[in-house]
Parts: sequence; C-alpha cells; structure tokens
Amino acid sequence: MTSLGMTPAEVKRAIRQSSLTPIRRGWYGMPGCDPNVRRAVELGGALTCWQALGPAGAWEPVSSDGLLHVRVPERAGALKLAKVHTAPVAAGRCPILDPIDPPALAALCAVKCLPRHEVVAILDSMIRAGIMHPDDVYATLEYGGWTGRRVASSLDPSAESGLESILRLRLSALRVRFRTQAWIRGCGRVDFLIGDRLVVEADGRAFHTGEVAHQRDVDRDNALKALGYLPYHFTYADVVSKDRYVEAILRPVISRGEHRWTQRNCLWRRSGLTDPDLGRGANWG
Repeated sequence: MTSLGMTPAEVKRAIRQSSLTPIRRGWYGMPGCDPNVRRAVELGGALTCWQALGPAGAWEPVSSDGLLHVRVPERAGALKLAKVHTAPVAAGRCPILDPIDPPALAALCAVKCLPRHEVVAILDSMIRAGIMHPDDVYATLEYGGWTGRRVASSLDPSAESGLESILRLRLSALRVRFRTQAWIRGCGRVDFLIGDRLVVEADGRAFHTGEVAHQRDVDRDNALKALGYLPYHFTYADVVSKDRYVEAILRPVISRGEHRWTQRNCLWRRSGLTDPDLGRGANWG
C-alpha cells in the first residue's frame, strides 16, 4: 500500500491509470484492497488486534462494538468509529511501517483489548495454524505484563477451535480435574472428560449439521451412555454469549459426584468389559 520501489513518475502514472489511489501522504491503495485496511491507513495508523490476525487464519471473536481496531502513534488522540491501540511501553517504539500490524504486535494489542478467554482462543488458533511458533508467542506475551503471563499459562494449541479454547477456560472455573482430547474405546475422541465419566463436547456454529452428522452424534452419545458415560453438548452461543452458563449447568452435576464412577453407574464394569478410557489427552484443571 506504499510507493516503495516506485519512482515518483511511476506513482503518478499509476494514479492516472487508476491502478493506485492516494490515501494519505506516502500511502496508496490498489483496486480491491481491504476496506478495513484502507480506513486504518486513512486514520494514520495500521489495522491491528484480532482484525489483523483473522485474515491470516486466527480465530475471530464476534465483535460487539463494530469498531475498527487501529494502532496509532502515541501522540494520536481518539478516532471516531475506531478502537485506538498503542503498543505496550515494554515493547519499545513501534512506528507505523505497514498497513497491517505483524502478528506479534497485533497479538499484544489483543492482550490489552479483549477478554482473556478470547485472547487465549486467538493465540491457540495462531499456534495451531502456524501463524506464530509457540516459543515466539510465549516470548511476545512477556511484553504483556501480568495479563500476558496469565494468558500464557492458559494456552493449549491442541484445541481444534476457538470454541474449544473458551470452553476449556469455562471448565477450569469449576476447579475439578479434566482432560482435553480424551479417547474412549469404541467412541473415539471427546473434547473434554471431567473426572471419570462426564463428557463435554463443543458444537460449533457450522458443525454437526445435516441428518447424517446428527445421526452420527446420536449414535456416539448412545454408545457413551451404554458404557455409563454422561455426555453434555454446548453450542457456540452457550459458551461464548451466555456468561457462566456452562458452569451453572455442570456445577450441580459435579457437586453430586456424578462425574465419578460408582458401582451403580459403571456399566462397562458391570458388563465385564475392560476400562474404555484409553488414558490419552492433556491434563487440565
């Protein structure tokens, strides 16, 4: 979006031919350029935070304010219809050199801007998508101070979606041990296994649609129940939009001790089968 590598005469010719459009001094836009990027440049800054990371493949939260996230120089004031960001002091001077912030800088702005569960979901997805190496992510979060270190302690790139990352943090509030990506013989991998038998699945907005997929889910739930497992499913809205809804549903179940095997509910043992829990998965909680 800049004139780098072009002579002034070439820039003028490109403007006359409509292949470049002046945006602000020294910055030009090409036909079809992202309108958010163009607006950020018009405002004298760079597109940042989750809006800079989403196009690269990171998980994108649902924006509730509708504002454009723009990083500007320290001297800049408030901008109309924009969420203004500045680089953390610990990161040193970060001049505006590109129309879109690099991943590390955009991630730092997200740490300062978004709730922890959304930042964790974004960074998990960045590591999973190869946008940043895990070591680089942890090094970057050191510049985020106490908040950055708290985010770093919550990361788990084995999560297959931002929804799973957020659900993992919801479950951690229950203060009970659980495993992610656990395997059960005859049923396959489940998103979360709390205690011995409480299975929790995250169903995304565009997931498990259609008759075949629905029947597959029903069959798997029936197989889990036949062994004595207790499956629960939570939708995107349940996890992201309903504050403490997951905790409110699961806390009474755990308080009653239903997440543990008992002589009554351990159906696989009563049937003479071997333990179906294959013991795989990461420990959390």
